[in-house]
Amino acid sequence: MKERVELGNILFATDLSEQSARAIEWLRWFCGHYHSTAYVLYVLDVLAIGLSAEEKEQLRSTAERRFDRFIRRNRLKRTPFTSVLATGDAADVVREFVDDCRIALVILGSRAVGLKRLLHGSISEEVARSADCPVITVGPRARSPRSLGIRHVLFATNLAKEATSVLSRLRFLFRGNLGAELALAHFLPRESKSLVERHEIRKRSHAKLIEIVPLEMRNRISNVVVESSSPVKGILEFSKEQNVDLIVLAAREAGPFTRAATHRPLSIVHQIVRSANCPVLTIRI
Repeated sequence: MKERVELGNILFATDLSEQSARAIEWLRWFCGHYHSTAYVLYVLDVLAIGLSAEEKEQLRSTAERRFDRFIRRNRLKRTPFTSVLATGDAADVVREFVDDCRIALVILGSRAVGLKRLLHGSISEEVARSADCPVITVGPRARSPRSLGIRHVLFATNLAKEATSVLSRLRFLFRGNLGAELALAHFLPRESKSLVERHEIRKRSHAKLIEIVPLEMRNRISNVVVESSSPVKGILEFSKEQNVDLIVLAAREAGPFTRAATHRPLSIVHQIVRSANCPVLTIRI
């Protein structure tokens, strides 16, 4: 008998764009595979200075109509989906919603153009860096889920001490998903050391990659890669060559400077989300 695996509540945050709607197929897959309830959240920012109460009410009325059309067009009206229209700062509302509704997974769609607005900008990365649960971002080049779902997972890491905690929070991907495999990757800077030193560094890194995997997940390891490359280039090339279904990255919290940190145009997360042909799952460390 197939094991019934439950994940809990999922949050899909949308800006009602066609780009964010591309994440809905992944939302459906996770809801179906993990028997989850899903909240579909649209955040309306009506906090702009100078708007009258009447103008704010008009904005909300317009937003309600747009949101309803989005829900109907994408067939999100029935169980397991619940739609929620909220007002306020988008990133703050999402974080509070995650805490209040015990969200186990956030799913976002992203245009990844400039990273300046919710789900296609700095706010999506801000959520990934601050939400206390895994966040999946479906970028503009990410394909739809395959019929078999997630089979090939890539975890790329710089081997920071928090890497073990990231993998421990990936257990849900493998429970009841017996065909899923885990590839591990660590990319080294351009090497100027001797051949012997390079060999030793790679050997130690290879061993560390395996050590950070929880014991019960080690039988899922399909590949361990230690190469000389920039992280972005290495991750994108490996994920394409190996037909990876999901890239997993750690997202470092920047504390009170989290929002400022997400405006860096060349952040690793930004570049990978923008170009990857599969979704990117981030876990805050």
